Amino acid sequence: RAANEPSLAAYVRSVSQVNPLYAQLRDAAWAQMQSNGGAIDPRVLTSLDRAREHPFQHKYVMVDAAAARLYMIEDGRIVDSMKVIVGKAGAQTQTPMLASTIYYATLNPYWHVTGELVQSLIAKNVLNLGLGYLKTHGYQVMPADKSDDTLLDPAKIDWHAVADGTLKVRVRELPGPANSMGRVKFGFPNAYDIYLHDTPVKETFAQDDRDLSHGCIRLQDAEKLARWMLGRDP
Repeated sequence: RAANEPSLAAYVRSVSQVNPLYAQLRDAAWAQMQSNGGAIDPRVLTSLDRAREHPFQHKYVMVDAAAARLYMIEDGRIVDSMKVIVGKAGAQTQTPMLASTIYYATLNPYWHVTGELVQSLIAKNVLNLGLGYLKTHGYQVMPADKSDDTLLDPAKIDWHAVADGTLKVRVRELPGPANSMGRVKFGFPNAYDIYLHDTPVKETFAQDDRDLSHGCIRLQDAEKLARWMLGRDP
């Protein structure tokens, strides 16, 4: 193939194309080598290892958790980006490193509260504020068995047992303008129950430090991402 190409240099460039974030890091590493007598910041090398694992699709999303920014990449070019909120660095709620494929978007989703938050947040607030807390926030309670969506009467639940972890229940927040998932959620297969989602709380995107979530990625402009992914208005 190389022998039949009119330009060998152009052919080599085309077959060795890497994702644009990797190219930027590679160029930064090369510049460091030139100016520091061959020494490269180990953080740059680590980032190179991560960025090297780029997707094979011509269109994909890359989240830089350290910078709390999402990039939309198409045909090897960054076509757009936005701020995101990620999990707290160095904590159990840190956004993990992972790769997956997004097959669908959910409009007006439920928020299925994680088991850890049901125990540490929901049960605690019910005990402190009363059962009205659940109704005010649009929460519904269901059995721990994920195949059973029967709605339970919150007044018949031992919330002290939920708070200390001896009783398990599921809690979901109804769709609506105050729902923590906002208007759209992008789920994808992974072992951490991580997803991308809209949020009704937009003021946090003005902060420089945006490691504020429980691990999932909140989007500054979820509708823009949906339009780019779907190729149409969601």
